[in-house]
Amino acid sequence: MAKICAVVLNPVSRDARVLKEAETLMGAGHDVSVLGVADANFPLLHEVTPSGLNIHRVKFGHVKRASGFFYRIAYSALLLLLLLVVKSSNIFEDLSIEDVVTIAKQSVVFFINLAIIFYLSRLIFYSIRVNQIFKEEARQANSTHNLSKKASTGRSLIKTFETWAWFFFRLYPLYKVVKQLAPDVIHCHDLPALPLGLMVKLRLRCRLVYDAHEIYEEVPQASKGHRWRCRVVLKVCQRYVDMFITINNSIADWYADNYPKLPRAIVIMNATRISPERPAYDGRLHRAANLPVSARILLYQGGFSTHRGLEALVRSAAHLPDKWFLVMMGWGSAEISLKKIAKATKDRVNGKRDSVPVRFIEPAPQHELGSWTAGATVGVIPYENTGLNHWFCTPNKLWEYPNAAVPLLVSPFPEMRMQIEEYKHGWLLPEEIVPEGIANAVASLTEVEIEAAQRNTGRFIAENHWGIYEKRLTGKYRDLLQPTA
Repeated sequence: MAKICAVVLNPVSRDARVLKEAETLMGAGHDVSVLGVADANFPLLHEVTPSGLNIHRVKFGHVKRASGFFYRIAYSALLLLLLLVVKSSNIFEDLSIEDVVTIAKQSVVFFINLAIIFYLSRLIFYSIRVNQIFKEEARQANSTHNLSKKASTGRSLIKTFETWAWFFFRLYPLYKVVKQLAPDVIHCHDLPALPLGLMVKLRLRCRLVYDAHEIYEEVPQASKGHRWRCRVVLKVCQRYVDMFITINNSIADWYADNYPKLPRAIVIMNATRISPERPAYDGRLHRAANLPVSARILLYQGGFSTHRGLEALVRSAAHLPDKWFLVMMGWGSAEISLKKIAKATKDRVNGKRDSVPVRFIEPAPQHELGSWTAGATVGVIPYENTGLNHWFCTPNKLWEYPNAAVPLLVSPFPEMRMQIEEYKHGWLLPEEIVPEGIANAVASLTEVEIEAAQRNTGRFIAENHWGIYEKRLTGKYRDLLQPTA
């Protein structure tokens, strides 16, 4: 069995996909560790989950500040110079303040230039070494593969240099931990971790697995610079990936068209583990939201970020039918702005506008999520059509709601539409995500329709659970780890 290190640039504990894959591989007998980054909610640098999975975290501030290394050198140099001025004041007693400032500025520039020369020389050395390693491997294997030929071109060398620059300034703290773990396989979740995977593959001669949860250059908030970096990183790394995984067939086809040097994608969907019995609801969601048990809940669970239709969703609460409430269970950068919108919105309770229409509650622990979700009447996914990443999306919520017998109300995008139309376990929102459209969709639901959709969630989960993809993942890993002839 192999030693596997999975890497993702988040705290891990809320990433259901990363945890499921790691636990599946661990259950297959592999030695699995997961490496993420710490934050205020998950500050532990080492944690062992109830399943026995080891999670290592690097402090996120260290990762972010790595790219500011030159500035720290400059500040240190300036401080050193000022100390010298104080210590040797007699030398500078004839200089004016303006002269001292000029000398300080020149010293800072000198130290920055020195640091740049030092690190650029190391980057060039590693870029050249990248090409040499692949030449040596090709020569030893007597391979006819054209990898070494392409790696020797000037263009490839420049792009490899760019990748190493990304690595040194952003990923070096993570690299040190991975090198200590010395894995046989580096499993990179999401594009930002892929340059780290390339470096580890070259250093340790291990296999590289790339797990794309999204189309990163098509995320709604992407700037031109972000798209360019995504394309460069993937163009450089694609030929070195040993196994490629993504979340659905539409995204797999997109990668095949745009990055043909990637291996054909293995589709591992964001399905949940099937529960032997549906989670018994004990009223916890209603209690946390301070609602009577008779209240109907339209639930959104997950990250609070832009372009997910959440502003329209919060505003829709004022238009919901009587006894319906919107509960927002999650976290994220948009939380403050969403709460401001909620404060300005009033709710109807038995015809009276006398309470807050939206309830915000903390995200549930992953292992308890089903018991919380079970309190909802309908689960909503109101994403906006702001790019291919949303157009082709199949988020975890698409399985988490039905796994708790909660029907879906989703944006009419191809992959989600296909599931709703086949299993009849939910309904489609209008094309345009607006408050009135969301509220009208909820108001149109009858008791009979809701009960029928609840029953259909069982068939959907029975035919689309994690056990199906678990076998696929372990089987492909078995093939990957077969010794080459």
